[in-house]
Amino acid sequence: MPRPLGRKRRLSLLGPGLALGVLIPFIVETVSGATVAIRVPADTFLQQVLEKVGAPLNSTSVNVSGEEACTRFDDMVERFGDTIPLYVKGDEFQGTVPSTIIDVVKNPYVLIRKGIVDVSNLIGTG
Repeated sequence: MPRPLGRKRRLSLLGPGLALGVLIPFIVETVSGATVAIRVPADTFLQQVLEKVGAPLNSTSVNVSGEEACTRFDDMVERFGDTIPLYVKGDEFQGTVPSTIIDVVKNPYVLIRKGIVDVSNLIGTG
């Protein structure tokens, strides 16, 4: 019988590039909440930015909670205008299905938001 994969190994099978956010304990006290979602992008430009910066970047989704997500660059600029200091327009949009979010702090893991990535092999196995 195969040995179950450990938590780090199971998570390493997921990225980079999957539309998946993983909740982990949050250790910086300037933001409310006990966890933060992380994601490793597959986008080459973003990977180059992360490598140059040498640290994770903090960002939010380009939507307002409870409202439909923006799926076109022009919609984002129209909705948010000058409230976003810098827009970077890529060659193509990655999709309209939201990222899947799982909480790996809990044991077993908990599905927070169902999205494009199937995590049924992770949920219920802590």
